[in-house]
Amino acid sequence: MTTPIERTEAAWTLMRAAARVMEVAELWLDAIHTAPNAETRDAARQNFERCMAQADRARDRAKALMAVQEDVEEPVEGGFEARVEEAARAAVDHRKNHRPGFPRRIDTDAELRAFILARIDHMSFPQLARAVADAFPPHRRVSKTAIHNWYRANHPG
Repeated sequence: MTTPIERTEAAWTLMRAAARVMEVAELWLDAIHTAPNAETRDAARQNFERCMAQADRARDRAKALMAVQEDVEEPVEGGFEARVEEAARAAVDHRKNHRPGFPRRIDTDAELRAFILARIDHMSFPQLARAVADAFPPHRRVSKTAIHNWYRANHPG
């Protein structure tokens, strides 16, 4: 699984590649207009069409990568604004219910919780733990066991 940064970099690389191919296509277009005979013009036209098809494929792949990135980021947006307030509320709820120890990290980190909830229906707990490890710094990561225990406690049945 790739990280969001890797997907964004790959999309930009594809867009730059498409731009370079378009530059080559412009050269073939000039060759079409300046070709001395029909045979050379036909060869230039074929190369021009090949370049345009490659550029279209690169742009389509970049758009697909960005669409995946947007799908991943959409459920997480707004997590930063609520993060401090959510953490405080989770701590208060934890004490109010007379629970010993510290609140679960997933309960106190709104962005992490949104990230997990967005993927929990279609990923296994080990896959989800790896995705969290790829997307979050070490001090915000959680194990598959922590995810499983949190899910079992918050989603009974």
